[in-house]
Amino acid sequence: MVARPLFVNFPGDEQAYGRDGQFMLGPGVMVTPVLEPSATSVSGYFPGGNWYDFKSRSLFLARSECSGPGTMETLQTPLTEINVHVHGGSILPLQDAGMTVDASRSTPFTLLVTTCPMGKGKGGLFYDDGEQISLDKLLETSYSAQISLTGGSVSGTVLQNTLSSDSDSLPPLSTIVVLGTPTTLATAVSKATLNG
Repeated sequence: MVARPLFVNFPGDEQAYGRDGQFMLGPGVMVTPVLEPSATSVSGYFPGGNWYDFKSRSLFLARSECSGPGTMETLQTPLTEINVHVHGGSILPLQDAGMTVDASRSTPFTLLVTTCPMGKGKGGLFYDDGEQISLDKLLETSYSAQISLTGGSVSGTVLQNTLSSDSDSLPPLSTIVVLGTPTTLATAVSKATLNG
């Protein structure tokens, strides 16, 4: 993932310009660090849409639309914590850590789905073999997902595309965690389908 300023992800939000105390990791993860010595709180700007707390996996800020105006929020932050939030509509592929790179690359994936107010999420992963440096022999596997949450039903598609027959396949997908909003989870989920 590449660190970037908020306005790169939210170019239509003028309030995101000039926010130099926060940054995005990829398209959906926002980090709001405390930058003042000994401070235990920080003000952060949250562009439109839903925001989920990464650590607790709970809905932090609910909105009625997937985009729109943002708000400033004060975040209580103990000295040993950092504020990480995930924008609604994102799907993050997560892996457990290992003692070595080889060990961590073989742990199964978990998909963390954070839905927007419309109950949808999408995301992907580019996964290469970790060894090739020449672009003409690049072995890669891509992984994409789309999840939709409507009433009491969760449906989704997860695709794995290997662009070389020599490429290692992705580690297995072991868990899908779907975080929804009160409006999209108006009833308990009673049906889930994946790839039909």
